[in-house]
Amino acid sequence: MGKVELPSGWKSVKLGEIAEYYDGTHQTPEYIESGVPFISVENIDNLKGSKKYISTADFDKYKIKPQKNDIFMTRIGELGLVNIVEDDEPLAYYVTLTLIRPKEISPHFLLFFISSNAFQRELNKRALLNAVPPKINLGDIGKMSVSVPPLSEQQAIAEILTAAEKLIAVKERFIAAKQKQKQWLMQNLLTGKRRLSGFSGEWEKVKLGEIATGFQYGLNASSKEYDGTNKYLRITDIDEESRSIIYNDLTSPNCKLSKEYLLSENDLLFARTGASVGKTYLYNLKDENVYFAGYLIKCNVINACPKYVFYVTLAEKYKKWVLIMSQRSGQPGINSEEYQLFTFPLPPLPEQQAIANVLTTADREIELLKKELEQHKQIKKYLMQKLLTGKIRVKGASE
Repeated sequence: MGKVELPSGWKSVKLGEIAEYYDGTHQTPEYIESGVPFISVENIDNLKGSKKYISTADFDKYKIKPQKNDIFMTRIGELGLVNIVEDDEPLAYYVTLTLIRPKEISPHFLLFFISSNAFQRELNKRALLNAVPPKINLGDIGKMSVSVPPLSEQQAIAEILTAAEKLIAVKERFIAAKQKQKQWLMQNLLTGKRRLSGFSGEWEKVKLGEIATGFQYGLNASSKEYDGTNKYLRITDIDEESRSIIYNDLTSPNCKLSKEYLLSENDLLFARTGASVGKTYLYNLKDENVYFAGYLIKCNVINACPKYVFYVTLAEKYKKWVLIMSQRSGQPGINSEEYQLFTFPLPPLPEQQAIANVLTTADREIELLKKELEQHKQIKKYLMQKLLTGKIRVKGASE
């Protein structure tokens, strides 16, 4: 593989030429209730988030104390994760982290470059990946290559990528707020603590078996009977976050299937055993010829709004019920008879539909925001690939 040609005005240097680097203490310290925060690999995403503290006297023994614009990089465990120190507050660090102190380079440019594909590839080549846990020796970190543009271009690149990161952070906070809002809506609307405008009257308490019918176990077939002819749904094929089917993972039985195993619109599925017990999915497709199998139970909601009942199974009351009901001497599980006994408050049908519509709208807003977030992440990834290699130059900064 030939040497990568750098853009005009750029140079390739070793990290040790443009930064100092140190590892943290090799000794597990004595923790105290409050004092100087002590960070390790698990704190790399939030350097202010440590709940471990050491004494000032122990911190005074550190020869190299973090200061503003120092960079922490993980070197033991999950390699190459980075964060930058934002102030001069005392901060103690473990040997799993490397402190990198930029000398002749923009700290934020270096921060982004360490996360670049080129740096990460070289890091993995130099790392001892067969070690447990994986690590890179401190001396090898200084040998890492860094492509360095003129300072003005470094700063311009860092500003662009920082702006991209801030957009991502704003979108993530917005999603978190929307998710919290949805949780509030579920906690209040599904319990009747808050009523939607225009609705009144008493709610009734019902058992699932009173408003749903056709409780049935899914098909069980051996792996040799799967050939991909038909779509075949298992609880593990459902994405927990979006509640959508991961079709790429579906397989199908190569045997004659009874139509009783076909899913119909508004069938409600429950996982009946194992780690997924209690997990639910509302099938909302038409004419897809999808069979359900594995450790699943299906029922059809006939005397209530199916979407409303589905949201009930996402609420805290249901989760607590599952936790209690699934206890077994061995593997956790809930059978169809037990699912039918689940009791919950049920408003009149028009109010059920209105509540389901509100929660569906909240879900759609969150889904749209997540798509936008993914777009922002892809844009940042593209910018890093182009700006940190000089394939795209910042107008004016490189002149």
